[in-house]
Amino acid sequence: MKKMNSDAVRLEALKENIRICSLGFGWTKDPDFHTTWSLKVGNKRRQKSVKELADHLRYIIREEKKYDIPEEPYVETPQPAFVPVLGTRTKEFDDINKKYENEATEIKKTRDELKKEQEARGEGSAFSTLQPWFMPSIESLDKKRICILIPYDIIGKDDKKETVLRWCQGKVKEIYDQEERPCTVQVKWDPTPDINGGEESVETDQVFKKHLWNKNKRLAWRMDINIDIGNQNEDTEQDADDIDSECDDDRENESESESSIESSLGDSD
Repeated sequence: MKKMNSDAVRLEALKENIRICSLGFGWTKDPDFHTTWSLKVGNKRRQKSVKELADHLRYIIREEKKYDIPEEPYVETPQPAFVPVLGTRTKEFDDINKKYENEATEIKKTRDELKKEQEARGEGSAFSTLQPWFMPSIESLDKKRICILIPYDIIGKDDKKETVLRWCQGKVKEIYDQEERPCTVQVKWDPTPDINGGEESVETDQVFKKHLWNKNKRLAWRMDINIDIGNQNEDTEQDADDIDSECDDDRENESESESSIESSLGDSD
């Protein structure tokens, strides 16, 4: 959060993470991780501060370890009212329950179809979604794995040549002097045996342009994310520690400087 350059960006990042647990996981009743974005003070309402939302997210991160994350996104549909059943249920009763189950199934089917269409267009892929909130600095890429969207010419229908884009992976070997060669690094590329001439690993210089970070266009670039949820608990513990540290810093800054996050929000209220 310290890398975010405004309170508005920090607030939106916190809200998005809270939404993931409360809406995405369906944790709005048991457990209830829902919260409001504002508070009523007297006859007026004020927006919750970065610290207040960070405290709530910290609470979620610590409590969510008690629950199993759903394998599929939560789908909320209207449910029939609970009615005690005496004796044998009628066919009409079962038909009503099936109706709601079918609605949820249809929503999930539509969701999956839209997801496939988006990923086919290069939109909203898991690799893109899991990228850092902000572009990493060029200096921090040393020895890190990256992906670049490289154009390739192929022979398509009717023997016509067409250009396609493909994500290629590699590892940053060296960071050049950024004053002499801005945004330029040396990359050792993974072999691409399915492409003619790509059987061996090669090293080339690559320019990482800021406006192409995590895009879906020629020479766009992003981090090579290893999608593995096996270390999820370790990651959430680290996230909670990070938020703790940031909140402690906020408290110290609040007492030392009027320019702290809390003070700035208090002045605007």
